[in-house]
Amino acid sequence: MNAPMSTRRRVAQALAAGMAAAVPGARIRGFDGDAERPERVSTGGEIIGFDGSPGTPQIDLSPPAYNYDHVFSVELAAGPGDAQAAALDAMLLAIGVWIDANRTLGGLCSYLDVRAAETDETVIPGASPQQWATVDIIASYTTSNPLG
Repeated sequence: MNAPMSTRRRVAQALAAGMAAAVPGARIRGFDGDAERPERVSTGGEIIGFDGSPGTPQIDLSPPAYNYDHVFSVELAAGPGDAQAAALDAMLLAIGVWIDANRTLGGLCSYLDVRAAETDETVIPGASPQQWATVDIIASYTTSNPLG
């Protein structure tokens, strides 16, 4: 029997599934706990999700409703090669298209939004530099219990 899951956890799982659908060759990690950047990026790319913070909710009374704007951070890297910037851009565009088509995550959220990507380069001794992008995905959802 499956244990019930909080809205926060269901949203995180839906985001992980969405990233896998948007960028099918990428290795998806995190979303349920912190994950570190790997020393070597897999051929299909890497997507690492971080649970982030739901922040302080807006509370509606009678009946109680807790309205969150939960920020999930996602780090992405394209696979190794000379065209990393173009491949990373393609990954970001695919995720943007997926978000546009899934603004409510099948009814889990009232709205799903994303902030513009920030990019950086990671240098690991003995390896070529790797370009990464970080995007914040904001899932707006409501629960009847702050722990639910």
